[in-house]
Amino acid sequence: MNVNGIPVVLLVDDDEANVELTLMAFEGLSCSVACAGDGAEALDYLYKRGKFAGREGGLPAMVMMDNKMPVLNGVEALREIRREPAFARLPVVMFTGSAQPSDIGEAYAAGANSYIEKPAGRKAFADAIAAMLHYWTALNIV
Repeated sequence: MNVNGIPVVLLVDDDEANVELTLMAFEGLSCSVACAGDGAEALDYLYKRGKFAGREGGLPAMVMMDNKMPVLNGVEALREIRREPAFARLPVVMFTGSAQPSDIGEAYAAGANSYIEKPAGRKAFADAIAAMLHYWTALNIV
């Protein structure tokens, strides 16, 4: 989804420090970021319910989803997203701190489009976000 020609990214993460770092990495990039604190809030955003009931616009251009979150973790939320036909082509990138093979396999089995381990260091983190944004909002055709 674009708002005034600018893609919207839904960031789903419960860790305030990670959210702050991610938002800083998005500064200067041509996109808008909406935030959800867990998988349940992400679903509320997508379905325009709860605190997102009045939001304007359609689906985000992509979802960046952490995995280890309370209420509804990333993989559980992803399974729910993939059950909804209207969200079938919505790019969901698992952007998480785990590189455990079991977590990676579970995410892809649930329908993740990509799995990226959060890099250490601000520059590597910002570079990963810039590359991800460029691919999913500029190069990828949905």
